[in-house]
Amino acid sequence: MSLPSSILVLYASQTGNAEAIAERVVQMLEKIDVGSQSRIQLVCAQNFHTVDFSKERVLIFVTSTYGEGDAPDNGTDFNMWMRDARKRTRGPAPDLSHMRHAVLGLGDSNYTKFCNGGKVVEELLRTRHSRAFYARGEADNATDLADVVEPWVEGLPAALFALTAEDPSLIMPVDHSTTTRATTTTATAPSSTLSTATTPTTNNTTTPTSTAVRIGGSSAAGAPPTQALGPTTTTTTT
Repeated sequence: MSLPSSILVLYASQTGNAEAIAERVVQMLEKIDVGSQSRIQLVCAQNFHTVDFSKERVLIFVTSTYGEGDAPDNGTDFNMWMRDARKRTRGPAPDLSHMRHAVLGLGDSNYTKFCNGGKVVEELLRTRHSRAFYARGEADNATDLADVVEPWVEGLPAALFALTAEDPSLIMPVDHSTTTRATTTTATAPSSTLSTATTPTTNNTTTPTSTAVRIGGSSAAGAPPTQALGPTTTTTTT
């Protein structure tokens, strides 16, 4: 079983928690990827212009929902670009028929447009002809986010292995030498994690050697309340 040779992890986060979940996904995949050297990028959605989407074939997107169904501040430009609203400044949104994706949305069912951030992102990806390889997750802060986040994250490796078994070409290396605009560094520990977070165990005991390209910084703290903003002593999602 092999992971795809290149995996892009995007996140849109208002106060940093969706970012932390995305970082956790990257760290989990790195532990599984010992010896394979898959290229795993972690990119804030507002820095989408640093990515050559024509060369990315597997996308994992983690997003919160802001207020009454809006995208987080750092996800707005990506959504507008996908709608072609900013094609004059960023170029036209690409055809993504070569891409497979998975989306995890975070929200609060006390709001009318529950998890709308994730729903909008997936619809935009489908509009660009990307196909889902894993069912969208919708985590509810009104009950317990971990009820959805934990099994969704832990099920990702199996979904990725199934994807490469279905399409072995995803294992072939992708040349990013002319498109990467970031320094390659080992992903750092997230500043905020799920209180019940666990990493799936594997047979690998060697320290991971793969690295992640990280583009973008932490979300601004102290932002206005979002759908998934909860007490600091419990699981939160923004």
